[in-house]
Amino acid sequence: MSFLIFQYAGDSDSGLTKIWWVTNVGHAELGKISWYAPWRRYVYNCYVRIVLDAVCLREIADFCEDQTRRHNECLLETKKRNQTGIKGS
Repeated sequence: MSFLIFQYAGDSDSGLTKIWWVTNVGHAELGKISWYAPWRRYVYNCYVRIVLDAVCLREIADFCEDQTRRHNECLLETKKRNQTGIKGS
């Protein structure tokens, strides 16, 4: 059973990456997930001092890894389209 909710919050200021709010099932804000350019991946930014067990930590890590993979796949697809001259729809 998941105790966390990942809610899409919109695009970053640059419009190149996405942001998600992380809340618990009681809708308390725990932090956000956003792109961290120095590490070239999505990371979890904790707002408050909270306690998370291994299940919640794994769920956050899995979500960050999945979004990083999706981001990189999108960049690769865009790069391929630009190299071949095919315009996206």
